[in-house]
Amino acid sequence: MTKSPLLELEKVTKSFGGLIAVRNIDFQIDRNEIVGLVGPNGAGKSTLLKIINRFYKQDSGSIRFEGEDISRLNPHEVCKMGISGTTQIAQAFPDMTAIENVAIGVLFGKLGRTSVNEAKKKAAEVLRFVEFSENKMETLVKNLNIAELRRVQLAKALATNPKLLLLDEVTTGLGHIEGEKAIELIRKIRKSGITILMVEHIMKIIMGICDRVIVLNHGEKIAEGTPEEVVNNEAVIRSYLGESSDCLK
Repeated sequence: MTKSPLLELEKVTKSFGGLIAVRNIDFQIDRNEIVGLVGPNGAGKSTLLKIINRFYKQDSGSIRFEGEDISRLNPHEVCKMGISGTTQIAQAFPDMTAIENVAIGVLFGKLGRTSVNEAKKKAAEVLRFVEFSENKMETLVKNLNIAELRRVQLAKALATNPKLLLLDEVTTGLGHIEGEKAIELIRKIRKSGITILMVEHIMKIIMGICDRVIVLNHGEKIAEGTPEEVVNNEAVIRSYLGESSDCLK
C-alpha cells in the first residue's frame, strides 16, 4: 500500500493587488523529509510558507495535510493539526522570559487542557532539546542575543508538537559557528520524526542538508529535484545560481 504525502499543494496562486506572488505551485512533501525552498529575493518563498501555515489565504488552488484539505482553515487550526514554524525575522514577546515564550507554544498547540506549570515544564524540555542555555531560561527575551533569540523562536515552534516544521532562513544573522550549530539542530529535529520545509539562501547549507530542493523564480516553480539535480539545472543557473553554481558541484 502506497503511503500518502504529508503535504500536497496543487495549483496554489496568491496575489497582492495586481502583483502575483506565487502562481500555480504544485509539490508534495513526504514524511521525514528535509525539503529546501530556494530562489532569488522576491521569488515568493516566504509567501508560500505563510500560505501553508494559513497566515495568508491563497486565491486559488488547494492544500492538503495528511490527506485533509486545509485550504480554508485558520492558523490556530492548522497548528493544532501539526504545522508550525519560524519567521525570517525572529519574533518573541520581549518582556517575557525565554521559558514563558516557549510555554505559550505549549499551550497554543495543546489539544487538551494544560496547566501553566505543566507548560513551563514542557517548555524547559524543549529549550534543552534546542541546546538553549539552562541559566538563561528565566532571562527576559529582550536581553538575549540573536542566536539565543532564534533558539527561543525555534523552541516555541517545536513546543506546539508539530509534524511539519516550516523554517524561514533560520541561519540569518548567525555567525559561522552558530550557523553550523543550527544545521546540526535541524538534523536532530528530523531524527526526532519531524518533517521540515526550509527556506534558505545559502546554497551550501541546502546542498548539505536537504533531500530535495524546490526552486521558485518570479512566483513560479522552475525546478524540483535532488540538490545535485537542481544545481545542474540550466534554468536554475540562469535565474538564481549564476557563476556561484561552479563551487557547489
